Amino acid sequence: RPIFEILMQQQIVSCWTAFETLAEDLWEASVNSRPQHLAALSGNEKRINKLKNKDDKKPKEPELPGDESNESGENDNRRGRKVPVSQLGELTHYTYDLSKMMGTLLIETEQITFRSLAAIRTAYSLAFNPRFKGARTTDIDNALADDSLDALSAVRNLIVHKSGKADNVYSEDCKRAPKSPKIKGGDMLRLDGKMCLDLTWPVIIASVELVKAVNSWLILARPST
Repeated sequence: RPIFEILMQQQIVSCWTAFETLAEDLWEASVNSRPQHLAALSGNEKRINKLKNKDDKKPKEPELPGDESNESGENDNRRGRKVPVSQLGELTHYTYDLSKMMGTLLIETEQITFRSLAAIRTAYSLAFNPRFKGARTTDIDNALADDSLDALSAVRNLIVHKSGKADNVYSEDCKRAPKSPKIKGGDMLRLDGKMCLDLTWPVIIASVELVKAVNSWLILARPST
């Protein structure tokens, strides 16, 4: 395979990793800084995934394992998990002060994960409740529902898991990602500079919008009374 094409694949994978890391670090820092507003995970966990699929006849994203919440966003079995005192000690360096570590705790105990686009959308849907007084989640939701994220995720998964050879999984991913390259099953993905730019640049923009939206939410959210 030409070295140029290998470099393009690396750009795709690196861009997704950067977005995934940003999404997790931003969420963790937000919950750590405002646990009284965000750590309860009181939002409807399917909100952003539903927004992505709103008025869309294409198949919905598969639910995450253990995702059994109903329409009202009731907690599933992952939340409310007991944490051993020894683990709390390690996380807090034995100060046992969790006042600024709730986001870290939820991630370290795997009550929240960021290993897929659906999981990222679920994490933000849970923490950022649109019913919270004084702030709205519209901009956060729109940034995370952007089609460019689905396209980059689909292509990244194809490269990492199938070495760029299209299969039925990629075909299904493309139905949820209209901006992804269309290739027939069994064919290899052939990347060029323009295709790489079209897949990565919109995700960079969506990432910036997400940071701005979360920052605005944290500023506008009012303390509970």
